[in-house]
Amino acid sequence: MVVYPPTSSTAYVREMSTPPTLLRSMALLYVSSLSTLGRRITNTETYHKYSQNLIVRSQVEREASEKLRSDIDCFLRTSAKEMWNRFNQVNTAILARIQEVTNARNRLQIQLEKVYNTLTSLSLLSLVGCVMQW
Repeated sequence: MVVYPPTSSTAYVREMSTPPTLLRSMALLYVSSLSTLGRRITNTETYHKYSQNLIVRSQVEREASEKLRSDIDCFLRTSAKEMWNRFNQVNTAILARIQEVTNARNRLQIQLEKVYNTLTSLSLLSLVGCVMQW
């Protein structure tokens, strides 16, 4: 049995007892556009040329893809290095700021202690002055 391409939604089945020439001519009836068939016919020279062009194009695309991958890799490495440097700069700046705040707090505590000592000495002096007046 031979199954021919469908037209509409029907597939045609013919027995092998039908002469081959008739089968071929019946198969041609199902080709929607015979004018495009001539452009598809090829010989070994055009096939070889097409294959060589396809190989060259494939090699060019592979080289472009490899270059793109290497550019992406370089960009990612550079970005990672840049991010690491920024991370270290931020950590250094934060540590410096913490040190500044700690130093300012310590200076304020020393100043507060001096003020407190001055106040207590003044209050003691005023108490001593009050006691002496009595």
